Amino acid sequence: MNADPDEPGLGGALAEPAAQDYIGGRDLTRWRTGAGRAVAHLAVRAARWVGPHWLLALTLLAGLVLVGSFTALAAEVYDAVVESDGVAVLDPMVLHAAEAVRTGPLNAVVIAYTNLGGPVGMPILATAVAVLLAVAWRQWTPVLLMAATYSIVNFAADLLYAWLDKRIQYG
Repeated sequence: MNADPDEPGLGGALAEPAAQDYIGGRDLTRWRTGAGRAVAHLAVRAARWVGPHWLLALTLLAGLVLVGSFTALAAEVYDAVVESDGVAVLDPMVLHAAEAVRTGPLNAVVIAYTNLGGPVGMPILATAVAVLLAVAWRQWTPVLLMAATYSIVNFAADLLYAWLDKRIQYG
Protein backbone atom coordinates (compact mmCIF):
# COMPACT_ATOMS: atom_id res chain seq x y z
CA MET A 1 0.00 0.00 0.00
CA ASN A 2 1.51 3.29 -1.08
CA ALA A 3 0.67 6.24 1.12
CA ASP A 4 1.87 9.79 0.97
CA PRO A 5 3.95 10.43 4.11
CA ASP A 6 3.03 14.12 3.92
CA GLU A 7 -0.71 13.34 3.88
CA PRO A 8 -2.23 14.54 7.16
CA GLY A 9 -3.54 11.87 9.49
CA LEU A 10 -3.60 8.39 8.04
CA GLY A 11 -0.94 8.78 5.32
CA GLY A 12 1.84 9.20 7.85
CA ALA A 13 0.61 6.23 9.87
CA LEU A 14 0.57 3.98 6.80
CA ALA A 15 4.06 5.09 5.83
CA GLU A 16 5.66 3.98 9.11
CA PRO A 17 8.90 2.00 9.01
CA ALA A 18 8.65 -1.58 7.78
CA ALA A 19 10.18 -2.90 11.05
CA GLN A 20 6.70 -2.77 12.58
CA ASP A 21 5.32 -4.93 9.76
CA TYR A 22 7.06 -8.12 10.89
CA ILE A 23 7.15 -10.44 13.88
CA GLY A 24 10.08 -12.74 13.25
CA GLY A 25 9.73 -13.79 9.64
CA ARG A 26 5.97 -13.30 9.53
CA ASP A 27 4.74 -10.36 7.47
CA LEU A 28 1.81 -8.79 9.33
CA THR A 29 0.75 -6.73 6.30
CA ARG A 30 -0.17 -9.75 4.14
CA TRP A 31 -3.38 -11.65 4.78
CA ARG A 32 -3.46 -15.23 3.56
CA THR A 33 -7.23 -15.72 3.81
CA GLY A 34 -10.00 -13.99 1.93
CA ALA A 35 -11.76 -13.12 5.17
CA GLY A 36 -8.58 -11.54 6.55
CA ARG A 37 -8.10 -9.49 3.38
CA ALA A 38 -11.74 -8.35 3.51
CA VAL A 39 -11.45 -7.25 7.17
CA ALA A 40 -8.14 -5.47 6.47
CA HIS A 41 -9.68 -3.71 3.46
CA LEU A 42 -12.67 -2.57 5.53
CA ALA A 43 -10.38 -1.37 8.33
CA VAL A 44 -8.28 0.69 5.90
CA ARG A 45 -11.41 2.18 4.32
CA ALA A 46 -12.80 3.00 7.77
CA ALA A 47 -9.48 4.54 8.83
CA ARG A 48 -9.39 6.74 5.73
CA TRP A 49 -13.00 7.76 6.26
CA VAL A 50 -12.82 8.74 9.93
CA GLY A 51 -9.12 9.44 10.30
CA PRO A 52 -6.69 7.91 12.78
CA HIS A 53 -7.95 9.68 15.88
CA TRP A 54 -11.58 8.72 15.41
CA LEU A 55 -10.58 5.14 14.64
CA LEU A 56 -8.56 5.10 17.86
CA ALA A 57 -11.63 6.32 19.75
CA LEU A 58 -13.77 3.68 18.03
CA THR A 59 -11.29 0.99 19.03
CA LEU A 60 -11.33 2.25 22.60
CA LEU A 61 -15.14 2.22 22.55
CA ALA A 62 -15.18 -1.37 21.30
CA GLY A 63 -12.81 -2.34 24.12
CA LEU A 64 -15.00 -0.59 26.66
CA VAL A 65 -18.06 -2.46 25.39
CA LEU A 66 -16.17 -5.71 25.91
CA VAL A 67 -15.06 -4.63 29.39
CA GLY A 68 -18.62 -3.65 30.26
CA SER A 69 -19.95 -6.98 29.01
CA PHE A 70 -17.42 -8.95 31.02
CA THR A 71 -18.11 -6.78 34.07
CA ALA A 72 -21.83 -7.54 33.79
CA LEU A 73 -21.02 -11.24 33.43
CA ALA A 74 -18.79 -11.06 36.52
CA ALA A 75 -21.63 -9.39 38.43
CA GLU A 76 -23.93 -12.27 37.48
CA VAL A 77 -21.36 -14.81 38.66
CA TYR A 78 -20.92 -12.84 41.90
CA ASP A 79 -24.68 -12.79 42.38
CA ALA A 80 -24.86 -16.56 41.83
CA VAL A 81 -22.08 -17.14 44.36
CA VAL A 82 -23.70 -14.89 46.97
CA GLU A 83 -27.03 -16.67 46.53
CA SER A 84 -25.32 -20.11 46.46
CA ASP A 85 -26.91 -21.17 43.20
CA GLY A 86 -25.88 -21.39 39.55
CA VAL A 87 -22.11 -21.49 39.12
CA ALA A 88 -21.53 -21.63 42.90
CA VAL A 89 -22.50 -25.31 42.80
CA LEU A 90 -19.16 -25.97 41.08
CA ASP A 91 -17.09 -24.27 43.82
CA PRO A 92 -16.71 -27.28 46.15
CA MET A 93 -15.74 -29.61 43.29
CA VAL A 94 -13.13 -27.19 41.94
CA LEU A 95 -11.78 -26.56 45.45
CA HIS A 96 -11.33 -30.29 46.13
CA ALA A 97 -9.64 -30.82 42.75
CA ALA A 98 -7.25 -27.92 43.42
CA GLU A 99 -6.44 -29.20 46.91
CA ALA A 100 -5.64 -32.65 45.46
CA VAL A 101 -2.84 -31.29 43.25
CA ARG A 102 -1.35 -28.73 45.67
CA THR A 103 2.38 -28.86 46.35
CA GLY A 104 4.79 -26.33 47.84
CA PRO A 105 6.55 -25.37 44.57
CA LEU A 106 3.26 -25.32 42.63
CA ASN A 107 1.73 -23.03 45.25
CA ALA A 108 4.64 -20.59 44.86
CA VAL A 109 4.22 -20.54 41.07
CA VAL A 110 0.46 -20.01 41.32
CA ILE A 111 0.87 -17.22 43.89
CA ALA A 112 3.46 -15.43 41.72
CA TYR A 113 1.24 -15.74 38.65
CA THR A 114 -1.80 -14.51 40.60
CA ASN A 115 0.14 -11.52 41.92
CA LEU A 116 0.95 -10.48 38.33
CA GLY A 117 -2.76 -9.93 37.73
CA GLY A 118 -3.35 -8.24 41.07
CA PRO A 119 -3.89 -4.59 41.87
CA VAL A 120 -0.15 -3.94 42.15
CA GLY A 121 1.41 -6.23 39.55
CA MET A 122 -0.91 -5.55 36.61
CA PRO A 123 -0.60 -1.73 36.56
CA ILE A 124 3.19 -2.07 36.79
CA LEU A 125 3.25 -4.65 33.99
CA ALA A 126 0.84 -2.65 31.79
CA THR A 127 2.78 0.58 32.32
CA ALA A 128 6.09 -1.09 31.49
CA VAL A 129 4.68 -2.61 28.29
CA ALA A 130 3.06 0.70 27.25
CA VAL A 131 6.30 2.62 27.84
CA LEU A 132 8.33 0.02 25.93
CA LEU A 133 5.89 0.22 23.01
CA ALA A 134 5.97 4.03 23.10
CA VAL A 135 9.78 4.05 23.01
CA ALA A 136 9.95 1.42 20.26
CA TRP A 137 7.31 3.15 18.11
CA ARG A 138 8.40 6.68 19.10
CA GLN A 139 4.74 7.56 19.70
CA TRP A 140 2.69 8.40 22.78
CA THR A 141 -0.30 6.37 21.56
CA PRO A 142 0.33 3.23 23.69
CA VAL A 143 0.74 5.26 26.88
CA LEU A 144 -2.35 7.37 26.17
CA LEU A 145 -4.46 4.32 25.32
CA MET A 146 -3.33 2.53 28.47
CA ALA A 147 -4.04 5.56 30.65
CA ALA A 148 -7.48 6.16 29.11
CA THR A 149 -8.46 2.51 29.38
CA TYR A 150 -7.19 2.22 32.95
CA SER A 151 -9.11 5.34 34.00
CA ILE A 152 -12.36 4.25 32.39
CA VAL A 153 -12.11 0.69 33.72
CA ASN A 154 -11.45 1.97 37.25
CA PHE A 155 -14.46 4.28 36.95
CA ALA A 156 -16.64 1.40 35.72
CA ALA A 157 -15.39 -0.83 38.55
CA ASP A 158 -16.22 1.84 41.13
CA LEU A 159 -19.73 2.12 39.71
CA LEU A 160 -20.13 -1.66 39.78
CA TYR A 161 -18.94 -1.90 43.39
CA ALA A 162 -21.32 0.88 44.45
CA TRP A 163 -24.20 -0.83 42.65
CA LEU A 164 -23.39 -4.23 44.16
CA ASP A 165 -22.99 -2.73 47.63
CA LYS A 166 -26.44 -1.16 47.42
CA ARG A 167 -27.94 -4.43 46.17
CA ILE A 168 -26.37 -6.36 49.03
CA GLN A 169 -27.27 -3.81 51.74
CA TYR A 170 -30.79 -3.03 50.63
CA GLY A 171 -31.74 -6.24 48.84
